[in-house]
Amino acid sequence: MKRNRALLPTAPIAGALLAALLALPPLPGQAAELSEPETSIQLGISDVPKTPNTQFALLTHRRPQARLPLGLDFVAASLGSIAGRSDSEPGSRERVNFVSLQLGYQLGRFSLASGLAAVSHTTVSLSSGYQFHSHLGIRLRRAAELGLGHLSNAGLRSPNRGESYIAIGFRF
Repeated sequence: MKRNRALLPTAPIAGALLAALLALPPLPGQAAELSEPETSIQLGISDVPKTPNTQFALLTHRRPQARLPLGLDFVAASLGSIAGRSDSEPGSRERVNFVSLQLGYQLGRFSLASGLAAVSHTTVSLSSGYQFHSHLGIRLRRAAELGLGHLSNAGLRSPNRGESYIAIGFRF
């Protein structure tokens, strides 16, 4: 299996950062559940092969819901943008915007959500107008958050490279 050199430096750093975050003690007064609506803004990078310096932005609003199936805690709506792509096809727009609707769990300092997304146009990495969007949020301090996520069509249409991202932001 051929390894992509662009992903190699990021993976150990992200793994070490995640391990350090997991070792942090709970925040004072931190509830195990999302008790009121909150909004977060995150900025970061998308780590796609051969696309260095790809910028990623995400605005998400989470709303707690009491009667969701499977013990889910919240509904989230997100607006996102991916820019600075170096693998854009000739004649295509460089910036890809997307909107997603997700269901998720709030587990102490962690939020985990997954759902459906629609993109403004297709690219080599996002080959269909619909995508699945998964996001892990890790609260660092009362308002600061680290976000890890992935957009992909889950192999329903080829090619299926997807976009993975790491971002830092804040909740309010």
